[in-house]
Amino acid sequence: MSGRWGWRAARLLGHGKRAAAHAKALLRHPLAYASAVAHDPQRWSREEDFAPDWEERTRLLAQPIPPGARVIEFGAGLLALPRWLPSGCLYQPADLFPRSPETWVVDLNAARLPDPPGSYDWAVFSGVLEYVRDLGRLFGWLARFVDRVAFSYAALDFLSCPVTRRRNGWVNHYTLAELTALLERQDWQANCFGCWREQVLAQAGRQPGGPAG
Repeated sequence: MSGRWGWRAARLLGHGKRAAAHAKALLRHPLAYASAVAHDPQRWSREEDFAPDWEERTRLLAQPIPPGARVIEFGAGLLALPRWLPSGCLYQPADLFPRSPETWVVDLNAARLPDPPGSYDWAVFSGVLEYVRDLGRLFGWLARFVDRVAFSYAALDFLSCPVTRRRNGWVNHYTLAELTALLERQDWQANCFGCWREQVLAQAGRQPGGPAG
């Protein structure tokens, strides 16, 4: 694991032993995995399916963002992020569903990702990346119009049970080392700044020489 993820992540990782348990658990519980219900995107149209404590993760992800930043949030959900942004920030919600008249409705798994409505200093993904099928494509697209990204991610190092991951509807499964390599291939450099439950909280910036916004 890259040292950039820091001691907080290392403390939870247990030297990466849990990542190897993913395949073993799948072999031990094949019927449970097969019977686990896959994710239904329509779930996110129902406000009652948003857990109240998810706002704490959103609050933590807002911490690196400076005053006056232009911020776009993907998976805006119940629009909690503006409550935690510092003064002077401009906020653009983006979601599968129109959470407000200002929401940019966008599907991150669409065959073609659309042109963005503007350029931004920060993008925020709170509990979203696990539902995106092609993270490499996503971060390549973000590099066109975003300078920095704050995100959470439930890596295999933290949560390796394939049954749980399938029940959650997650469609990608990376260790932290794999996620770091994926981001670097798209000219992003990530640093962990905290944890929420079994998820890493990180920020990523475009590396010098990467695509211009």
